[in-house]
Amino acid sequence: MGLLQRRVALFGLASGGLGLIFLVFRAVVHVADRDFDELRDPSFLYHLLGVALALSAWRLVVGPRLGSELRSKEIDEHETSGKGAGGHLLTLRNQ
Repeated sequence: MGLLQRRVALFGLASGGLGLIFLVFRAVVHVADRDFDELRDPSFLYHLLGVALALSAWRLVVGPRLGSELRSKEIDEHETSGKGAGGHLLTLRNQ
């Protein structure tokens, strides 16, 4: 992943994570006060939209690589003979 992609991903994760923490805090306060109308307030919905956009930016940059990091590597029957069943080993590749 390039430098710019890493920075965009980190910014999306950091801003989305912080926004999500404050959004949950805000929702808990409104629910505790039994002020359910505030959950439909446009400012609350814009806050939710901002968190969703930031986390989706992170997911778009990092997301496709999450599955490609883990690869299964098949081991020859010769290497696994006498070591039990299986034949597959999960390895983590650094790219």
